[in-house]
Amino acid sequence: ANMDRIPVGIPEPLIVGRGIDDVAIVVVTLTPAPKAAARYSSADLTRLAHELQVEVAKLPDIGLTYIVGEQPEEIQVEPDP
Repeated sequence: ANMDRIPVGIPEPLIVGRGIDDVAIVVVTLTPAPKAAARYSSADLTRLAHELQVEVAKLPDIGLTYIVGEQPEEIQVEPDP
């Protein structure tokens, strides 16, 4: 309905149909309480999110589960000359 409002030079938008199964029904955000924030790193929350994902996927009638914003694990090696 608004094709005439698209600026010159912008390609035509791609419109993809979605079904009810393509829409998130539940979104869970993990964040520590303010008093406990210093005890939990983003890696801790990512690890917890993966554990939670495994347990949720075990439930009956669960569709696709995914994690957004996870932090990859990393290690720091400091040589001791």
